[in-house]
Amino acid sequence: MSGSLMSVVNAWKKEEALHICYLYNTQEYIETIVTFIVSGIRKNELVLVVENERNMFQIKQEISEQLSDEQLVNVHFINNFDFYWSNGDFHPQTIFRYFTELIDPFLKSGTLVRTWANIEWGDVEEVNDKIEELEKIADNVVQGKNKLSICAYNARKIPHTWKPILANSHCMIITEKD
Repeated sequence: MSGSLMSVVNAWKKEEALHICYLYNTQEYIETIVTFIVSGIRKNELVLVVENERNMFQIKQEISEQLSDEQLVNVHFINNFDFYWSNGDFHPQTIFRYFTELIDPFLKSGTLVRTWANIEWGDVEEVNDKIEELEKIADNVVQGKNKLSICAYNARKIPHTWKPILANSHCMIITEKD
């Protein structure tokens, strides 16, 4: 598990915004996201997870062994394909309009929200010109809501040209090796 990621997450002060880029590449991914979810639920936070179907199944199994049915109600899963491609293409403005509609009711009620989004794409070329806009919008949303948000990227799949973009739009980049 990424000790660095969870130490940063555990030190999070509710009055600050944290928008973290998490670069993963090993089997530790599932263990890390499960720890992220469980720690949030145990702190009475709502957890929103944007994830692919294959990981979602395993994550749900793992957290159901650690959380009660009452606690599981506060974990919300969204299929990442549906989330990122809901407009028929990877459109940053549509993605974050949808995201804001999802979390605003919880934030208005005073519920603390932490999010985890596994950002995946089919064709790098199709997303390449939009990734900077997506992450800048995400950073603005996180800063405006004072919440904890993890953007997870498969380190083996991101182009080198994205690294400066990701560094400029997140408060930090954490890898599984850190």
